[in-house]
Amino acid sequence: MAEKLTWDDAEKIGALLSRKHPELYPLSTDLEELHRRVTDLAEFKDDFKTFDKNKLEAIQVSAGRPTRRNRSWKPGLSRKPSMLGSI
Repeated sequence: MAEKLTWDDAEKIGALLSRKHPELYPLSTDLEELHRRVTDLAEFKDDFKTFDKNKLEAIQVSAGRPTRRNRSWKPGLSRKPSMLGSI
């Protein structure tokens, strides 16, 4: 039986998002998109309305940490081009 995750399981949700959506760059994903991805997880069983910004940000940071499966990830990588260009 799959574990039932809630908003308080930021570390577990972050790791699960990293595995299920390796194309996702959590630190550059807006919170609305992140909320949708979390609530779409089959393992997520909490009320989708009972979240706050701090819980989403904790999930965002947890999902952004490199994992054994995603060792190539580096902080600062983003889908969005840099506003600064190449320096």
